[in-house]
Amino acid sequence: MNCGNCPAAHSVANTLGAVYPDDPVSVGVYGGGLAVPSGSQVDFRTVDSIALWAQSGAAFQPQGT
Repeated sequence: MNCGNCPAAHSVANTLGAVYPDDPVSVGVYGGGLAVPSGSQVDFRTVDSIALWAQSGAAFQPQGT
């Protein structure tokens, strides 16, 4: 939602999907501090996305695993 690096990460994920069409799986998860909406932004977080983010142990955003 508020991550300045996520658009570049989406581009990398799309490139990997094009180069290796049978292997990568891309899943976007709204979690962590940058997913917290501000003002009139829509809250895309869910109970599951918050739990997945916490389970991943990600220290920064975006995070690829």
